[in-house]
Amino acid sequence: MAALVSEPPGPAGFHAPTISDAELAHFREHGYCFLGRCAPLADIEALGARIDELMLGAGADYPRMMMSVCPSETGSWDHPATRQTEGFKYPTLGYRKIQGLEEDAVFRSWVRHPLWRDVTRHVIGEHVGINRAMYFAKPAATEGVRIDWQCVHDAASALQCRAPAPACLILAYPCMPHHALPCSQDNSGDQGLQAVTVWTALDKTTLENGCLQISPGTHKLGKIEFGSTTSNDPTLPPEREDELTARKIYLPMEKGETVLLNNLMLHRSDANKSGKPRRGFSVWYTAAQPRLAQVFPEYVPRPDNDAAARL
Repeated sequence: MAALVSEPPGPAGFHAPTISDAELAHFREHGYCFLGRCAPLADIEALGARIDELMLGAGADYPRMMMSVCPSETGSWDHPATRQTEGFKYPTLGYRKIQGLEEDAVFRSWVRHPLWRDVTRHVIGEHVGINRAMYFAKPAATEGVRIDWQCVHDAASALQCRAPAPACLILAYPCMPHHALPCSQDNSGDQGLQAVTVWTALDKTTLENGCLQISPGTHKLGKIEFGSTTSNDPTLPPEREDELTARKIYLPMEKGETVLLNNLMLHRSDANKSGKPRRGFSVWYTAAQPRLAQVFPEYVPRPDNDAAARL
């Protein structure tokens, strides 16, 4: 099991271990902030290697992790291995989603990165928990899933590539070829008031393989009522689609780059139409609560028998 390295920012250029006032202001105004590289590439390689180990068998050591195999492999959203349930399913690199990764030492090192401690201190406070530490993928050669507007629980997004400055959370999930999911938000009661998501690209993300798309400023709209889809993710009513897609921004990212996302900002992604995977790791930080794992100021594991805390 590879360990993350400890290396200060240098001429090669990755983000300092603190967030600037300008970045915080951009995050609060626009709902996202692009941070660029926040650690050596070796750390990202270690995360990628470790997730492969977990998918190929080491995940069996963590029975509380929520694991879901991509339906493009199982053939159905209703297949038992595709359902998001606790426990290792079987050895395959075709997992679409793995949650509870804070339980693994390698991923926990990333979750407790000094920069995220500084970010959460400004956005949340001293005592910070995580609602979700999740790997998600759009596997190569499957087209993955298209994710329409949603938010880590606003409303939505002229075609523009990569907004400058720092960012907030966007989630995407893989799916059956040509399957589409409408726009939504992600929320678990905190409604983004004391929450921030750190989204890190484990692969280069492009328009072809389904990079993130966001709608800056929509975090200010508050909670939006959504419908549901075949994958049980919240979705935006079809009549809102034209309104929301009018000002979307694409966020292609290099491997190892990170954005911050406000959990109320609407986001989406297209299907993976390339032969290259699109893998990411997102951590949804929120105010510490008894039912959640605490990550700052120290790590306290999530209580037993509370899988619902990570849904």
